[in-house]
Amino acid sequence: MLLSGSAVAQPSPPLIGVTFTHAAIPSGCALDFNGIVLHYERPGMRRLVRSELAAMYAAGIQTVRILLWNMSDITGQDWGVVPSAGGKIPEPYRSNLIRFASDVRSAGFLLLTVHFSPQWTNNPVGEYGPNGLTADRWDPTKFEENWGFVADVHKLVKEYGPDATHFDFMSEGPPSQYQPAFIIDRMQNYIATMWTRYVTAFGKDDVTVSIIAKGRPVDASDRLQHLIDALRPTGLGFPDWFEVHPDWTSPEVFNELQAVDDTLRANGLLTQPLVIGESSYENPAVAADIKRFMDSSSRPVSEVYEWWQTTNGGACVSAPYHADAYLTTLTGAPTPPPTPSPLPLIPVPKLIASVSALGKATLKTAPGTVVTTLDAGPYTVIVQDRSRRDGFRLSGPDLQMSTGKQFVGRKVWHVEIGTGDPYGSLFKYRSDRGASTSFVVH
Repeated sequence: MLLSGSAVAQPSPPLIGVTFTHAAIPSGCALDFNGIVLHYERPGMRRLVRSELAAMYAAGIQTVRILLWNMSDITGQDWGVVPSAGGKIPEPYRSNLIRFASDVRSAGFLLLTVHFSPQWTNNPVGEYGPNGLTADRWDPTKFEENWGFVADVHKLVKEYGPDATHFDFMSEGPPSQYQPAFIIDRMQNYIATMWTRYVTAFGKDDVTVSIIAKGRPVDASDRLQHLIDALRPTGLGFPDWFEVHPDWTSPEVFNELQAVDDTLRANGLLTQPLVIGESSYENPAVAADIKRFMDSSSRPVSEVYEWWQTTNGGACVSAPYHADAYLTTLTGAPTPPPTPSPLPLIPVPKLIASVSALGKATLKTAPGTVVTTLDAGPYTVIVQDRSRRDGFRLSGPDLQMSTGKQFVGRKVWHVEIGTGDPYGSLFKYRSDRGASTSFVVH
C-alpha cells in the first residue's frame, strides 16, 4: 500500500479544462444576457459559442465544464439560471442544452461535465454573508423537482454530448462545521437521498459531489468528511473521483490538496482521483502547487478546470479561454499560440437553391450535397430561379421565404434557419406548384 506523501508517477497527465457558462463576461463580472443555455436560441449566439469552442480546442483545452443553475420560475432573471418547474428543462432551453452539448462533442472535446446548482427556493444550502446564514428559502417540495431536473438533463447530455460525460448533482453541497446544525443535517440528508436516487437510476461511474476546499486545510477536510459521512450509510459506495474547489493562491492550494488526500486515506479511500474543479485563471503558482501535489502523492489528479477569475472577487475573463499555465506545467505541452483578437467567427455556411425552367426545386450545400439535415444557425442561401411560372419557397416553423412566381434570376438571402425552433424541427422547400421536400434542423 502506498502511504500518503510517497512519490509515484501519475498514470497520465490530467485533462485540462475550462468552466464555460457564458458566451461573454465583462471584466466587471456582470453575467446578464450571455448565459449559453439560457440564450443559445438568440441569433448569433451559437455561431459565437462555436467559434469560441474552436479557439479553445485549438489552444489545447481538452474538456468543458458548465454550471446549470435552476429554479422553478426565472421571471426577471437573466444571469444564466434556467427554469425547472415540473422537473424538466423546457423549451427553448431544452434545445439550447442539446445544441450546446452537441457542439462541445463536434468541436472535439473529450469530456463535458455538468454541475447542478439549484437556486432560490430550490436551494437547500441557504444564502450566506460574512456573518453566516442570511436567508433560507428552501422549499422541501422542491427536492422532487431538482431530482427530476437532474435526471432529465442527464438523459439529454448522455445522448447528445461527448462520449464521456460527468455530473455533479449538488455543486459545492457538502456542509461545513460553521454552518447551522439544521443546515448540516438537511444537506447530509439531501446528498444521501440524491445519491441513492442517482446511483439506483444511473450507476455511479459518472457522478460526484464537489466540495469547497477554500479557507484552511481543516475546512477542506471538514467538508469532505461531511460528504463521506453522508454517503457511507447509503451502502452504495463512493464516487469514482472526488472534486475539490481549492483556494486561489499558493501555497494554500497545495496544503488543501494534501489535507483532502489525508482525509480520504483516513477513510480508507486510497485510489479515487481528484478533480480540481475551479482553479485560479492562468495562475502559474497554483499550477505549480498542483504539480507539487502530483509529484508527492500517489493519488492521481485526473482533471483541472479553470474558473474565469484569477482571484476571488477579481476581474472576470471572457471566452475564449486559454489555460497555458496548467497545460505547460501539468502536461508538458508547449505553450499554444495566442488566440487572434478579435476572435474570427466561423464562416456562415452557404446553401444553393434552384428552380429549374420546368419548376423543379433543389436545395444543396455548397459542396453539392442534397440537404437532408442542417444545424440551426445563420445561412447564406443563394437562389437561382429559372422558372417564369414558379418561385422557390423555403419554410419552417418561423420562416417563410419566396422568390415569387414572376421572378426570374438570382437572389441572396441571409437567414437564420431553426435558431429559435426546437431541435429536430422540420423545414421544407419547394417550387410554387411542386411537391415539398422536408429536411430536419438540429
